[in-house]
Amino acid sequence: MFSKRGINIGDTLSFRLAVIYAGIFALTSLLAFSVFYYRIHSLTMSQVDEELIEEVGEFAEISEEDGVEGVRGEMSLEIEEEDPKEIFLRLYSGDGKVLASTDLSSWGDLPVDREAIGSALKRENVLKTLKLPTRDYHARTIFASIGPELVLQIGMTLEDAEDYLQIFRNLFILLFLAVFLLSVFIGRYMGKKALSDVEKVTHAAREISRGAHDMRVDVGLKYREVRELGETFNRMLDEIHVLIEGMRELTDNVAHDLRSPLTRIRGSAEMALLKETSPDGFREMAAGIIDECDNLIEIINTMLDITESEAGIMDIARDEFNVSDLLSDACEIYRPLADDKEVSIRVEVSGGLMFSGDRRKLQRVLANLLENAIKYSHQGGEVVLSASISESVLHFEIRDNGIGISEDDRPHIFDRFYRSEASRCESGIGLGLTLAKAFAEAMGGGISVVSSPGAGSVFSVVLPIMV
Repeated sequence: MFSKRGINIGDTLSFRLAVIYAGIFALTSLLAFSVFYYRIHSLTMSQVDEELIEEVGEFAEISEEDGVEGVRGEMSLEIEEEDPKEIFLRLYSGDGKVLASTDLSSWGDLPVDREAIGSALKRENVLKTLKLPTRDYHARTIFASIGPELVLQIGMTLEDAEDYLQIFRNLFILLFLAVFLLSVFIGRYMGKKALSDVEKVTHAAREISRGAHDMRVDVGLKYREVRELGETFNRMLDEIHVLIEGMRELTDNVAHDLRSPLTRIRGSAEMALLKETSPDGFREMAAGIIDECDNLIEIINTMLDITESEAGIMDIARDEFNVSDLLSDACEIYRPLADDKEVSIRVEVSGGLMFSGDRRKLQRVLANLLENAIKYSHQGGEVVLSASISESVLHFEIRDNGIGISEDDRPHIFDRFYRSEASRCESGIGLGLTLAKAFAEAMGGGISVVSSPGAGSVFSVVLPIMV
């Protein structure tokens, strides 16, 4: 049980944040201590070196005034004032011969460093740190010239300096451990505090997954990033809710629109079974069933195209074509329908207008708009197609002087299966404008309408030129 609990705690983000905080603190503390300790060590050794150099200067003055005998006398006085375990002095000739020395019994075997003596004769002070086998502490020594062919070596124990530095190290270790443990607890607390808002979002998501679809995240959260996460989460939930409602509405519409042709197909089959029908009758029934199946296939294919367009997964081709030819071809296809209603079609576009885009999808958009314009035009009316390009955008307009669209119907004409009262006398499934809008938006453009009852409608399509 304890092991499982430990694993669970280790998997939490708050615990990992606490570890990260503590780790960063440890590294920065060690770095700061290293720099500080290096500085303290350098200052301590500098003080020792300055003291040795000062001693050498005093002996140089004595050597200049009283010669070797004066130096020897000063060495005796120096060792009487100082503990021989803390300082030693040796005087060398230029060839490395020891001319005078204090008591070295407590310093162990100190060999003659001829290399240092040679450097000192060149007026270069030689400072070294010695590790003595008989001592627990290091010693700092200097070789310096104090006269012609005279080199003085002064050594000083670093016991006080090293004890001071050791106290500093021990104090830092204690402080580091105490503050490190404190940083773990503070990091743990800060991590839990920072993630408390995330837990609220998680709680809301958990409740929504259990069926509370109307629940939303409280956006009055403390931290801006988590507040933005909550707002984005709520927007996503709103969009999902709209999508679910749209799917429910779509399902209802599909069920309604598919029920009629399926009922007719079933009725035709039942009549064929109940009545003695001639071969011609069976052919007529089969033809009717084929027509109804074609209608069903058209509805399904159109719905699939709309879904792919709205989901952003439809492939968009890039063709280079003449806009005038495109409009002329559309007019020729629907001219028989226009002639039946005695509606004239006119194209207003320059012959050299070129466009780069998906020709096939644009044809379907124009076909649906043109078919609607002809359907709802009065007998003897006129439909005008126009196109222009400005600032790398293609503008289409389809104008008619037909029955128009009421203000109540206008916001819904692009909805799936929507048909106004005025349009129910005409054939159709209520997906043409929905498909036109979906294709236009899939190509990066849009579609809009301006209309009033009895005065006709103007559908405008804008599409960016693909590059």
